[in-house]
Amino acid sequence: MKVIWKHELSLQPEKPLTVELPNGAQLLHVGAQNHIANAICLWEMHTVRAEETWIQRTFEIHGTGHDFDPAGKVYIGTAVQASGFVWHLFEIVP
Repeated sequence: MKVIWKHELSLQPEKPLTVELPNGAQLLHVGAQNHIANAICLWEMHTVRAEETWIQRTFEIHGTGHDFDPAGKVYIGTAVQASGFVWHLFEIVP
């Protein structure tokens, strides 16, 4: 059995953001929701298990037009807020 969960990611541009996710979670979508002003959302799908194993994954959020070093980062998706701000989510990979 699979389930899809939403995680709110605090807008802290250019700072590493550690998120605890179920082991094996498949990242599905990044987006903004109108009622959440200072965060973007990440949706993931994972297998439901009786004893869930959680792992920490690290991400960075970058705004359009901001300089950053893409080395060691994998693009996950883009979120456009109702305010017009556009944010890009990257996962930092070891």
